[in-house]
Amino acid sequence: MKKVIKKLDVIQTGRVIGLIYFFISLVLFLPFILIFSLSSIEMEDFLSGIGIGGMALLIIPVIYGVLGFLGGMVIALVYNLISHWIGGLVVEVEEVK
Repeated sequence: MKKVIKKLDVIQTGRVIGLIYFFISLVLFLPFILIFSLSSIEMEDFLSGIGIGGMALLIIPVIYGVLGFLGGMVIALVYNLISHWIGGLVVEVEEVK
């Protein structure tokens, strides 16, 4: 059975894409941040490296999540405009019993 997605909820699309970006950034940046934090040889540099890496681990995913949220909202708005002109995405669904 084919169905057409006529409209996307702007806020919900932003939430979903924002969370996807948040988790992807955790997976991608965690190894780099850990390597950066642990790469110092001297103890003072080591401790400051952990602080910088820890802050980056908190800040980078949040920034990516916020940008993903805003980008998702823009995508949903543009999709809603375009779907009125040329039609929406056609998806095939199947009912499971």
